[in-house]
Amino acid sequence: LAAANIQRAAIRAHLVSLLGPDGVIALPTTPGPAPPVNTPPAQLDAWRTRLISLTSIAGLAGLPQVHLPLARVDGLPVGLGLIGPPGSDEALLELTEGLAGLLLPGAEA
Repeated sequence: LAAANIQRAAIRAHLVSLLGPDGVIALPTTPGPAPPVNTPPAQLDAWRTRLISLTSIAGLAGLPQVHLPLARVDGLPVGLGLIGPPGSDEALLELTEGLAGLLLPGAEA
């Protein structure tokens, strides 16, 4: 546990240094479209492993993150995640509203 906490603190410090006081990290929220219901278990496990590498970043570092469902690929949803520095929750939501108004059809800014 102690070693994991040290590693988590290092990851957080690195991300906070990358973000600075007002930066944003933009990344896909999933490694691709949602897998079909009939995906074989081995492929589903591999997809979940890739998924966790994207979805755990903000939680691990204790940073705010929002998700924008931007598009569909082969009829399946894909999105964009935005991660902000500590305490940037409101600013991140304002940015998200602005982006939604520009990128999502029918969304109001």
